[in-house]
Amino acid sequence: MLTTTQAFQLIDTSTLRHKRFNGPNVPPYAILPHTWEFEQEVSYQEMMAAAADPLHPARQTSGYSKIQKTYEIALANRIEYAWVDTCCIDKTSSAELSEAINSMFRWYQNAAICYAYLSDLHSSGKDDLDQHLSKCRWFTSGWCFQELIAPRQIHFYDSRWVSIGRKTDQLIPSLTSEITKAGRDVLLDPAMLGDVLVAQKMSWAAERETTRPEDMAYCLLGLFDLNMPMLHGEGKKAFRRLQEEIIKVSQDLSIFAWDVDRRAAQESTERLEMVDFFAESPRDFLGCHTLIQSHRSSPWGQAFSLANNRLSLSTSKFSLDQLNGHYLLEVGWIMDQNNYLKLIRFLTLKKIAPSVFLRVRGNADKKTKTRLAGPLNLYVIAKIGANERLVANGFALDYLRVRWKMSVVGLPYFSSILESYPNEAWDASRSIYLRDDDLPYRNGYLKFGGSILNYCLMHQGLTGEGWGDFYLAWSIVETRFGYPSEIMVKLYHEHEWAPLHNAFQQLRQETLLFPFFQWGFSCCARDAED
Repeated sequence: MLTTTQAFQLIDTSTLRHKRFNGPNVPPYAILPHTWEFEQEVSYQEMMAAAADPLHPARQTSGYSKIQKTYEIALANRIEYAWVDTCCIDKTSSAELSEAINSMFRWYQNAAICYAYLSDLHSSGKDDLDQHLSKCRWFTSGWCFQELIAPRQIHFYDSRWVSIGRKTDQLIPSLTSEITKAGRDVLLDPAMLGDVLVAQKMSWAAERETTRPEDMAYCLLGLFDLNMPMLHGEGKKAFRRLQEEIIKVSQDLSIFAWDVDRRAAQESTERLEMVDFFAESPRDFLGCHTLIQSHRSSPWGQAFSLANNRLSLSTSKFSLDQLNGHYLLEVGWIMDQNNYLKLIRFLTLKKIAPSVFLRVRGNADKKTKTRLAGPLNLYVIAKIGANERLVANGFALDYLRVRWKMSVVGLPYFSSILESYPNEAWDASRSIYLRDDDLPYRNGYLKFGGSILNYCLMHQGLTGEGWGDFYLAWSIVETRFGYPSEIMVKLYHEHEWAPLHNAFQQLRQETLLFPFFQWGFSCCARDAED
């Protein structure tokens, strides 16, 4: 006996009548994995009528013929019950349909055996199977992938119901792995699914299709061991909901590793300069089947949650790209055909407000690791709207920009910035402080490594030894419109800074300027960049 908690309708293979099983005990049963034929499939109601009427029109359809053949094979193998998705689910009941879709992966997994019928496979035998198998519709249907991966025992049949092999044979796993891009180990043992990255699972469905857009999400529920209510008519929103459900139970950053540039080839550049953080469909993950988790990753290395269109993310895999003014978030490693590291995949992010980022066009696949900027706690905009576009395009973004006039070959100033305050408003990728209307600030500082000042002094022919780390403190006098009109700055050696450090924490929301600037110097905001 198999165990299940759901109501489960099977058909008696000797009488062709339905029988409902409620509770924990379900007898061994067979399942028919197949592709649907237009206007030929037998519904639940038609099957009940055909069982009582030998002359019912449903008995003349090709759908009924394959059901009957399934029952004959099952009965010959001493399996008394069978399940077929077309006629064992009452689709007029939304509750039963929803329960079936959420349970289907487990039903396939618990089947004693599955008889996969490939109605468009017209092969002449196993010798030319590699030429014909990949052309079958069964390998392009979204629903059929779980029919391949969930069962442990599948017996494949061609269009004439001639056996072409089993899932566990030597040839079949190799061919199906090549077609689907799923690993042999996963195909032979569905328990291995837990070790596969989210992006890899999505990539397996990238070239599959469903009749309804929302079914592209529903057919993947079993792969991620999830349950989700059905909202027929929601279209592509279902795939967004699926991703939201995944991040509730997974810390796998590869869910964001989908290819922005692939979508950009199909849509306008202007629209895609800023992009949603979530993918639109599994097709966005095309090519991610070679992605693996970074060897330097820890399952506790990051955590994220979604609320109010913001993804709260805590991660140590954050890097800087000062050349292009972006941040990079590592989401996985891309391996070559020999399983050697080929590239590291980074997402490109832009900081638009204190601690707030959005994703911009272009994945940054690099061969080397980058300069780490983490660990950081940040928020990423999940869906780009009109307001996010307005802010991201530069409206009231820059509050204070830092530039260093002295050019030192091989030693850019930003490489020596060790600390910033207020840190949540500092954009290290572009060396600017961003506006923070919710928590305004008028004082701050940057901590530099002493090497940059030493090199600059030597560049000017002066002594450059022994300065050590130093602090550039600043305070701002604002206009009535909230923009800087005068900026006062002063340099401090690290031993001079120690007694002043705590004072900055107390001045976070004060309107007064920091008192030590009476010994400093000031400049207007327009010249303060230098």
